[in-house]
Amino acid sequence: MKLLIVDHDRYLVEMLTSWLKTLGFDISRAYTGERARSEWEEGQPD
Repeated sequence: MKLLIVDHDRYLVEMLTSWLKTLGFDISRAYTGERARSEWEEGQPD
């Protein structure tokens, strides 16, 4: 399953990314709304 994590707090995003990857998720990250939109359009998360 592909997930997109979006938050301005980089520490939180990295922590969640590390944890969810150990559970087998494919993770994309974004720290701004603009980048989140781009990741959403390119990556098509579930």
